[in-house]
Amino acid sequence: MRKYLSEIRRKHEPAALLCVGINRIDQIIQMHGELAADDVIAAVSQTIQRLTRNSDLIGRYHREDFLVLAPCTLQQGERIAIRLREAVQKEIYISGARRIKASVSVGITATPEHGRNLRDLFRCAYRALEIVREWNTSACLVYDPAQHVKKTEDETRS
Repeated sequence: MRKYLSEIRRKHEPAALLCVGINRIDQIIQMHGELAADDVIAAVSQTIQRLTRNSDLIGRYHREDFLVLAPCTLQQGERIAIRLREAVQKEIYISGARRIKASVSVGITATPEHGRNLRDLFRCAYRALEIVREWNTSACLVYDPAQHVKKTEDETRS
């Protein structure tokens, strides 16, 4: 992803990074088991692959979390995120005889708005995803440095 982002930046094109997280995977494990959770993760991965473009790069960074690096503007990245979220919510995933509903939340960042390298973009997109997960809902959120900066322990104690 670093190399691909460098290529995009060398061409002076914008890029969006999406942190796509499957919601409530622990509940799926408790209700249906580990194998069912693995089936849902694989099926959501296929949904992401189906709905992204050939020019978008997809990666996985946690068990139930994915990255999508797309050569596009922040606004286009937000539209991609909304399309992914809506598609996953409409799907019914099959694991054995079980029919399982799933949802995703998405944190969104872009270059140059939120950073110029993958580490900075990831940090900001992941923070936006953390905020959505705190809301305990399925949503897409564009990182806003004025509102979403993580407070240090010293700031929270004051």
